[in-house]
Amino acid sequence: MRQSSAPKQNSTPFLKQLYRRRIVFLCVSLALVLSAVFISRWLVLTHARKKSVVQSEQITQDIVLEAWQRKDYDLILQKTEAVLLTDPMNAFNLAFYGFSAFYTGLQSIDGETRLSLMHTSVMALRKALIIGLPEFTSRIQYVIGKASFYRGQDFYDDAIRFLLAALDNNYRSFDIWEYLALAYKNLGETQKSIDAFTAAILENPDSLPLHMAAALVHQEAGNSTETTKLASRVWLESTDQFLREQAGLLLAAQSIEAGLYETGLSYIDAIKLVNPNSAEAWYWEGLAFQGLNDAIRARAAWRRAVSIDPMHAASRIKLNERQ
Repeated sequence: MRQSSAPKQNSTPFLKQLYRRRIVFLCVSLALVLSAVFISRWLVLTHARKKSVVQSEQITQDIVLEAWQRKDYDLILQKTEAVLLTDPMNAFNLAFYGFSAFYTGLQSIDGETRLSLMHTSVMALRKALIIGLPEFTSRIQYVIGKASFYRGQDFYDDAIRFLLAALDNNYRSFDIWEYLALAYKNLGETQKSIDAFTAAILENPDSLPLHMAAALVHQEAGNSTETTKLASRVWLESTDQFLREQAGLLLAAQSIEAGLYETGLSYIDAIKLVNPNSAEAWYWEGLAFQGLNDAIRARAAWRRAVSIDPMHAASRIKLNERQ
């Protein structure tokens, strides 16, 4: 059969030339489009940078300080961040950005948000400290210390270091010793915690929650006299039901462990009068009756504790003991 002599598509010089022209045209068109996009984006970014510079130049320290007086932390975050976009090493704006991040974090009810803001605060404030802002140095150290405390166990050493540095720089705050005491306590440094609580109470002699926290640390250290003294003041003066109950339980425990069972029961009765569903009170009542050799009433008290709180391990252990 005779084969066709017609040329294949694109096989002639003319068709090849036309094909090449189309490719060149498409490439040039694409290059022009990309160039236009690039130039447009460059113009937009340049305009944005110029606008940002103009805006940041309009944000003075007085504006930030006025917002600080009003405790308008959201506004301070917004204003200082605008400055830091064009001047990232501005110590004043870093400091107030860090301060505002910390206080915003304190107000947050979301745990992850709080942790994120505490991290942001510490990073900004440590930069400001390195760059230098002498008039705010001690306050920066103080806030880094508190923010580090709120970041958790892994940062308690940092909390202590910066709070002590703030004290060395003569910074004074009503809560600085309390944070030190709690950080030492959580690190297991009981004596340092006691010393810090003592200093905290000297600064805040009317703070009953502080007395209660100090009483618990003294209890851990086995200082029964100081424990009783501090807890007794809370028991006699506090109008907060929960705080007073905690003090009463501590005093009942101290009495029962010392063999003063009737004294312990008097505290327990007063607690149950206000809160009959205190599993801990029923547990200590059981121990008091056990000390008085009244096994029936002791076991009844522990059963009541377990009925209130099925997970009350100490009462369950006592019920499982052979009498």
